[in-house]
Amino acid sequence: MGSRTAQDDLINLFDFRGGVNDADSPLALLENQVREAKNVDFREGLLACKRKGAIAIDLSGSVFARNSPRLLSTSTGGTAGGTTVNVTVPAVTDTDGTGNTHHVLVVKVNSKTAAVTVITFNAVAMTAQASGSNGAAGSAGIWRASTPLLAGGTVAMTFAAATNASVIVERWGQVDVASSFGSNPSATGTSATPALEFASDPTFGISDLVICGAATIVAVNAVFRTQIAIVATGTSRLAASYWPAGNLPTVRFAWTLSASVDWLMLGVILKGRLSSIALSDLFIVSLIRHQAGNELSNDELWAMDNDGRLDRRVAGTWQGGVPYGNSSVGFFPRRVVGASLHGKLFLAGATNANRATVWDGTVLRYAGFGQPAVPGVADTAVGGTYTGTRYFRFRYTEQVAGVTVRRSEPTTTVVFVPNGAFNGAIITKPAAGGYASGEQETHWEIEASVDNALFYRITTLPVGTTTYTDTVAYAIGYATGGVSTLSETIGEYLPPFACRFVTVDDDRMLFADNSQFSAVNGSRVQWTPVRGDEGVGNDERIPIAVRHFRDLDGLNGGGLTNMLGGINGAVFLSKSARVYTMTRTGIENNAYDLHTETETRGMILDSMIGGVDATGAACVYGLDANVGLIRVGGREGLADLMYYRRTVWATVDKTPSFLPTRIVFFAKYWFVIVWPVIGQGSGGPSTAMVYDVRTRGWTDYTGPSNQVAGAVMFPDTTTLELMPFVGISSLLTASFAELDTGVTDFGTRYRGYIVSRPYHRGNLYSKFAALGAVLHAKAATGVTIGLALIRNFGLSVQRRTKSIAPQFTETHVYAGIDDATIAECNALQCELGDPSTFTGAQLDQQWVLDALSVRVSKADDTGGKP
Repeated sequence: MGSRTAQDDLINLFDFRGGVNDADSPLALLENQVREAKNVDFREGLLACKRKGAIAIDLSGSVFARNSPRLLSTSTGGTAGGTTVNVTVPAVTDTDGTGNTHHVLVVKVNSKTAAVTVITFNAVAMTAQASGSNGAAGSAGIWRASTPLLAGGTVAMTFAAATNASVIVERWGQVDVASSFGSNPSATGTSATPALEFASDPTFGISDLVICGAATIVAVNAVFRTQIAIVATGTSRLAASYWPAGNLPTVRFAWTLSASVDWLMLGVILKGRLSSIALSDLFIVSLIRHQAGNELSNDELWAMDNDGRLDRRVAGTWQGGVPYGNSSVGFFPRRVVGASLHGKLFLAGATNANRATVWDGTVLRYAGFGQPAVPGVADTAVGGTYTGTRYFRFRYTEQVAGVTVRRSEPTTTVVFVPNGAFNGAIITKPAAGGYASGEQETHWEIEASVDNALFYRITTLPVGTTTYTDTVAYAIGYATGGVSTLSETIGEYLPPFACRFVTVDDDRMLFADNSQFSAVNGSRVQWTPVRGDEGVGNDERIPIAVRHFRDLDGLNGGGLTNMLGGINGAVFLSKSARVYTMTRTGIENNAYDLHTETETRGMILDSMIGGVDATGAACVYGLDANVGLIRVGGREGLADLMYYRRTVWATVDKTPSFLPTRIVFFAKYWFVIVWPVIGQGSGGPSTAMVYDVRTRGWTDYTGPSNQVAGAVMFPDTTTLELMPFVGISSLLTASFAELDTGVTDFGTRYRGYIVSRPYHRGNLYSKFAALGAVLHAKAATGVTIGLALIRNFGLSVQRRTKSIAPQFTETHVYAGIDDATIAECNALQCELGDPSTFTGAQLDQQWVLDALSVRVSKADDTGGKP
């Protein structure tokens, strides 16, 4: 606070821990609040200390250390019954800073009845890359410019005869031209749903594909493919799409046609450039801490960039990508969240299938099992007396060291009526396909029944064994025929649905918000059994025999925006205008009671974090669209924490189209750090707003490491302290950093300082003068503090500097600043911190300040009375 002594000749500044207040008039600031607080903390010193910096995290060896190919422009054309086509191609801007070397022009042509004889770009012949034909689909081809060019021009082609033809011309940047185009997969057939699957480029390039057919091309059939263009000229149909850069082992392209027709598909691989050039447009948008074991040193840092590429950092080393169970596994770019349980990492985000996704330590796959296709059942060829109507089905399982750890729901039951003249029934496992393919199934369990009510497991076989012969006599039956294992009830092994949120509570997984696949389930929460429950793979199944889900007010209040478990025995959830808690009941068919904490506050997407209040009690923090940071729970209860920053919060984008506002709880200092949406908030696009839980003070951090696209608390490699790790959303060569480390911000220096509230001498008519000052600070050799005396809100300013080096071995110093003078003051503010004139290495200093006393006159410098 600031106050005057009984003699009325001192202004004492100390205890600024109320932090910055940039909402109220300067005259209305409280005693312990300041007008500005930039790059300082209140964790040390009664006034402030300079914040620590940030260091870049090396991306070498990661999938992020490679540029992704960028589609720069698309042009189309065609002819109906002609022999020539000219397509005008615009010039493009070099987006990777390396000139023409890393750009390529790709031309895709579908000619109904005649072949291309000549194709040029600006009169220079192009290079044939792939071609093919299939009946009524005609012929198709892919060409590329022999020399990479950025200039605009004309693609000209001539056909051998009059034809219907469609053309798509694409300009790509950031392409490794020397090693691209090495693989040209193709497929032909007759279908309304053509598809092609082929091995992905091992260096994380992208694949681009052509489809042609006589029917109308309706759409691309997967959420992970991006449609480039569809062109129809006469009876010629042509379409192109691409798979964004990623690290899947295989890529599957699929389309929907309006009818079953002949089709031809051609592919071409475009590899991204290596990191020898500047990475551009790279955002680390999602960061997740995976607790893979009991020790912090085993934690893995997972990251996803804005191309949807995933990688994990283990013991400080990037793994070069994440192995996938099959090509349908993956996420839309820009958002993925996760939670760890039993050494697995469950991930939530927009997916290709209505299944939750899990990393099992080996591959990233869908949780549980999808329902397998029905088996084939037929009589044997050996004579016998096998009779009686039977019912057969099977399940996939996964075994580890001979123990079943995961099981699927059974297939649809096959009713089999034996011929009666043979000795048994041959059950044939269907060919792998759909989501049952590549899910790491190791065995299949065959189940049989004579009454279609009670099914018994009659055998378990490795998946490599595709048939089994059942010879059990009907009169004996399966219950007494040496098979005594009653099958699991239908509905016990349903996999968790695709979700937007995952969390852990009481040794079980919770999944929430299935709105991607079912709008009515936007506020549904479902949960698994606990690990010790009967059954196998309990963390990957949702039984329906008991009620393992709950809907939160239906869709009243909208869909869910956050879910967080393990907070003082409760699971916290939010909508945009509601906050809930779910607490355990111990009753299997009603595992959670629901409590509405408030309907007057809510939280925006991905803004809920766990922390403690000022008393140390567990609580949650979140960002309400109307009032900013709020606290729910703990001993202090519901509270709005941004009242004095309300004008700043009003400038923040609450529903961004790209990146949401990020938030973490820094337990080491009891800080809540909020990074506003890029381009919004206090101080512009490179600012973090930091709330000190213990002192209730706010401060701002500026600098490039605070332009945040993703954030997570993760153990430091050396100290194992949980530190903020952030992905940077600016176009920097390195775009990943650890905070609270070093003295520069991601290599950029920054100035730390505070500006006090204004001080007066009783009333607005009173004038006074500052006659000197004494600073109390933590001793630091080589550190210089700047003091600015600000008269009447900037009417004039006097600046002074003072060393706080110790004279001997004292830990703190009293540094007199005798020349700290200024006259004719109606109001006086003090600025303390790095001198405003410091630049370069002069700013590489850390300091802790406790108090400042300014001696003031009893009369102004004209001799009048105060």
